[in-house]
Amino acid sequence: MSSAAYLPVALNVTGFFSLSNGVRVQSQRGGWHNKYTTAISCLSGKAVNADLRVYSPPGDEPVKNGTIVFVVAKASFPSNASAIMDAAHFAPFPGDPAALDYEDAIPDFTVPSINGLGHIQRAHSTLDDGARVFPVTVGDFVSHTNQTCTVECVYDVSNNRWASTQLPRLNSCVAFRGLCRDVSPS
Repeated sequence: MSSAAYLPVALNVTGFFSLSNGVRVQSQRGGWHNKYTTAISCLSGKAVNADLRVYSPPGDEPVKNGTIVFVVAKASFPSNASAIMDAAHFAPFPGDPAALDYEDAIPDFTVPSINGLGHIQRAHSTLDDGARVFPVTVGDFVSHTNQTCTVECVYDVSNNRWASTQLPRLNSCVAFRGLCRDVSPS
C-alpha cells in the first residue's frame, strides 16, 4: 500500500475570494460546474493563483467578474501549479461588483483559514527565528482526482502559548487550523 492510499480526506480553505473568468462547463461525470480563477492571499503578502470549481444547478450562470464570495472548499496545492478548490459552500455577496461601494460591507478578512487532517511523514525542523515547523501530508479528492500535498504547520515560539507545546510524533495523525502564512512552488 502506498503512503497516499491511506491519507484521510482533509484539506479545507475557508474565506472570502474575488472571482474572475467564470465559465460554465459540463462535468466529466454529468452535471455542470462553474469554474473561476481567483487567488489565495497569504500572511507573507504573497498571493497564490487558484482555480475554483462550484457545482452549478440547471439554468445557473457564473457570477460577474469581481464578485466577492464566501467559500468553504476542499483544496489542493499541486507543485508548480495553481491551487485547486472544489466549493462545498459558495455564497456571493449581493450587489454590483463594479460599484465603488461594493466592498464597503464586506469583512476585512483577506487571508483564508486553512484546516485539515493528515499524517506526519517527515521530521520537524526549526526556522532561524526559532519557530518550529512540522510537515503534514494531506490528501483529498479534488477536481476528479486524488490530490496530495504537504502543509507545513508552524509553532510561533514568540507566542508563549506555543513555546513549550510538544511537536507531533512521526507517523501520527494530526488535525490543524490556521491562516496561510506562505505557499512554496514545490
